[in-house]
Amino acid sequence: MGLLNGNGFNRIFYGKLDALAKLVKGIAATNKGHVDQQLIDTFNDRGYSRGALVDTVSVIGDKTISNYLHVLEVPVDFPAAPNYDKDL
Repeated sequence: MGLLNGNGFNRIFYGKLDALAKLVKGIAATNKGHVDQQLIDTFNDRGYSRGALVDTVSVIGDKTISNYLHVLEVPVDFPAAPNYDKDL
């Protein structure tokens, strides 16, 4: 059975996705920035790199800041993009 056939692919894909989801939940929701080492170890064991861990933390931080800015109703301080003619 090849990697893209049936259960082999699903097991690898969903195992990686599950590790990512649990790590994000552990960082962002459950432990408020403190993550259990077991979640990091599982993340790495599923094939993610140290760089992917840094990227994940960066995305969580970006989303958190965006949420706070939205709640605070901070005005956008740059001009709106002009409309364009989609038929061109």
